[in-house]
Amino acid sequence: MFYWFYRTTHPDEHLNRPIVIWLQGGPGLSGTGLGNFLMFGPLNENLTAREATWIKSANILFVDNPVAVGFSIAKNESDIPNNIVQISTDLVSMLKVFMTEHPLYQTNPFFIFGQSYGGKMSAAFAYYLNQAIEAGQIECNLRGAAIGNGWLSPTDIMMSWPPMLYQMSIIDDVQYKNMSAAALEAWEAGEAGDLEGVKKGWDKIWAAKAQFANFTNMYNVVNPYGVWFPNTTFARAKLTIYDMDIDEQMNGLVREKLRIIPENVTWIKRDEPTKQAQYDSLDLYDPVWPLVDSLLNNTDMDIIIYQGQLDIICDTSGVLKWMQRLTWPGKQKFDSAERKVLLTPNSDSAEMFVKTYKNLKMYWVLNSGHAVPVDVPDVAMRMLNRILDGTD
Repeated sequence: MFYWFYRTTHPDEHLNRPIVIWLQGGPGLSGTGLGNFLMFGPLNENLTAREATWIKSANILFVDNPVAVGFSIAKNESDIPNNIVQISTDLVSMLKVFMTEHPLYQTNPFFIFGQSYGGKMSAAFAYYLNQAIEAGQIECNLRGAAIGNGWLSPTDIMMSWPPMLYQMSIIDDVQYKNMSAAALEAWEAGEAGDLEGVKKGWDKIWAAKAQFANFTNMYNVVNPYGVWFPNTTFARAKLTIYDMDIDEQMNGLVREKLRIIPENVTWIKRDEPTKQAQYDSLDLYDPVWPLVDSLLNNTDMDIIIYQGQLDIICDTSGVLKWMQRLTWPGKQKFDSAERKVLLTPNSDSAEMFVKTYKNLKMYWVLNSGHAVPVDVPDVAMRMLNRILDGTD
């Protein structure tokens, strides 16, 4: 498994600052490519310096996972994991190697960050890494898991789409009725543990989505795509990180500078066999919120939920639905805790809201969609610092 580690440039120096591991979503997207160059690494997609880079605050560990993604290598398709347990087990194995080879970092506070499907991986990796730590299998100072617009409870998220899209005037009454029926079918199947039934509901929702997808950005609702010109092209007002092409840079100058990539390995932004493996196994539809519940109930590590308010695909209302399922004893006090407004420095403009109780924290990030560090990089940096420094 390929990883890319940056030491922080923070004045307190790298041995005194936390480590953040970044898990890209997809599934099948490259963390060393998208997370690194398109989100918050020290260089942007043009390989020029980025101002709002997270290495100013923490040591950053980007990973190409699952195996076969980006520069990571799978010897054959049978090595590609098709469920979250295998993905997490591979990540634990990778981190064992890292901590063995770099023992000075074993005591640094370690935080797991993930976005979208990477948020699902963040929750699961935290759960299985904690097990490995308790079993004495790895030395690691695990302090928190941050889940950004995470895909943790697919059916709760699906149920939230129809009313949200309807209230935004994106769908009409007929589309609302059709999507609601499909979402309810998926939700009822999920409650019964029938992942095949969840998939059938998902497929129907996606068919209904095709009626409005030409002009709606599911990752940021106020950044509309253009219009679909038949048989020609899909014009977009602004590319998302999932559309930007950095293959030339990754397989050119970046590869050359790394000097360790085998000649037969080509970096691809998204590994389709890895993505398809999660779909075929139905793991895409399997919820992992119970793992978050277990971590809250059995550990003192911080669980951080952060949500870009303009996201549809992993929207805030869907996330709040699965959070209501938590059995954690602190849930009621969390629900009733004050939601504080955080202002942009030297301004009276709100940029975030935050609510905390004990080790559960939630940030509502304004003017941002699915990829918070991309849409509002300075705000994301301030949120990162609050999380790492325990401000809230």
